[in-house]
Amino acid sequence: EEECLRCASASSPTCCSNVVKSYTGNAGDIITMKELSELWQLLLDTSLLPNLSSEACPANVSPATVRSAALDCLAAVHPAAFNQLDAGTKEVCLNVVKQLCADQDQIVKCSAIRTLGIFLTHPELRKAPAFIPCCLDIVCHTLEEQVLAVRAKGSWTFGNLCEALMRNLDDGLPVEHAYVLRLLAQSMKAASDHDRVKTGAVRAVGCLLRCLSRTDCGCAPVASLVHSAMKLLTKIVASTSITAKVRWNSCYAIRTALSNAALPIGSAEWMEPMYAALLGVAQKHKNFKVRIGAASALLAPQDRAAFGDSTSFQWICNSILNALESCGYLSDFGDLRYKDTLQKQLCIVVLRLISLADNDDGEALFCLLQPKLRFVREVITNTSGK
Repeated sequence: EEECLRCASASSPTCCSNVVKSYTGNAGDIITMKELSELWQLLLDTSLLPNLSSEACPANVSPATVRSAALDCLAAVHPAAFNQLDAGTKEVCLNVVKQLCADQDQIVKCSAIRTLGIFLTHPELRKAPAFIPCCLDIVCHTLEEQVLAVRAKGSWTFGNLCEALMRNLDDGLPVEHAYVLRLLAQSMKAASDHDRVKTGAVRAVGCLLRCLSRTDCGCAPVASLVHSAMKLLTKIVASTSITAKVRWNSCYAIRTALSNAALPIGSAEWMEPMYAALLGVAQKHKNFKVRIGAASALLAPQDRAAFGDSTSFQWICNSILNALESCGYLSDFGDLRYKDTLQKQLCIVVLRLISLADNDDGEALFCLLQPKLRFVREVITNTSGK
């Protein structure tokens, strides 16, 4: 307790962060959420907010360093503890963070953008009617910044904002149609930026496609936007010049999009190129984590129609079986730890496809599976207990 009080009176926010972490390492065993909230209230009132709203700092530390560290501390507040803070304190925190997203110092600006991105993951904040609308312009503006580091942080926060919209929709909360379309166009533009910006932008594309309704998809301009978005994600997944992290995020984005039953997957022009990209990655990508991401995307469609006609369905099944066989060929020993996970994921895809097969698929699917049945059974047996 004495250490906390010394920290509260000190001017170093890093000290606050270290003390709080010492309490929250096993929060359930040490202090209650109410006590944790009271601790944060003390630290915010006596140290963090004064350092965020003024230039006060030790003589040997720059104001930017202090404010950046204070923002990092603010980002570390547990969502439930933040929710229990005084209403006035919460309002001040949010206002200061939003203001610092436009700070002249790039370090402070990046920290503020990151903190805002974390706030967007707080359930109570994202559900507040005014919170997302007041963040929208701020976050979109960060994607237009000249400094790459700022755009990269902005892209991550942008992805969180779009995910917040998607989660609100899943929770039955209203989501403005105009927001979704505006953000979708913005995210596609950002997905053509540097790889560090692409990572968050493609995640945003998937979340926004997940938010579209059947009425939206039936509108010609929106349908054209969906086509462009899926084409963009497919291009990124298939590209060999883009980093594995971005390609994994694109697979994740496609999975999120395909979980939207309103998208006309089976009849869309982008269906075949999309599956070709995912299947190519699942079979040949040197990074097994990216392969797992591609296989996971194939689990998203919930009905048989999403896989096209019998010819397309047979091609997809055959490609997945080939991907399962290719798991034994490692180009990097580090992928060995992901081998079982990849095999298990591909087995789940095989079983899902079999469960979706209709009468027209039966004979062709039997001929495809028969010569590989023993191999598939062995893989399923070997991975089922792991």
